[in-house]
Amino acid sequence: MDDAPDNRTAMDRRWAASSVRASSNGHPEGTTRLLGDECVAVPGASFRRWLPVLRASDERGSHVVEFVLIFPILLALVFGLITAGIAFSNKLSTTNGAREAARYAATLPDDASWFTNVISTAETSSSGDIDTEKADHSVCVSRTIDGSTWESMERVGGTATAGVAACFADTRDDPRVQVQVQRPGEVDAIFYQFDVTLGGQAVARWEAAP
Repeated sequence: MDDAPDNRTAMDRRWAASSVRASSNGHPEGTTRLLGDECVAVPGASFRRWLPVLRASDERGSHVVEFVLIFPILLALVFGLITAGIAFSNKLSTTNGAREAARYAATLPDDASWFTNVISTAETSSSGDIDTEKADHSVCVSRTIDGSTWESMERVGGTATAGVAACFADTRDDPRVQVQVQRPGEVDAIFYQFDVTLGGQAVARWEAAP
């Protein structure tokens, strides 16, 4: 069979032949090779050796970009969960303080130190999360014998104030005591912060009422 006609000029054939080198595996490599009637670039062995390194470098770069984008969101989520957990723990402590103080007041006979004793019990039962010496921490204690006439005392900022109103509204009409404990809290998610009021309320029948 006759060879296919070669339409290239003698100069083209000499240039293509001088630009091609045989590699160890039998495939031509170098700067150019003949493809039909055109000369195209062929990656050399040195370029192919560096190709996996370049690809790995590109992948590492994309991972860094993804991390930079995701990390602030992840950090805000972690901080939000931590501060929300602390606020919830403080909420449980204040609720426990109110309940323990109400139980204590229910069986405490009336005397001149009745209110201060109940307030102190609320503070000590709150696991240190209530301190009425602070201006934003408060404990309110109220009591009634007939369900309509109230006596109360609220301590906040180190000052105790007597009153004639219930600490909060309830639907009972028996002799009873009320205890309300409040303090501020905060949830901090770095990009978004908000304040919350943490408190607990408790009511108990006043068994020791005169």
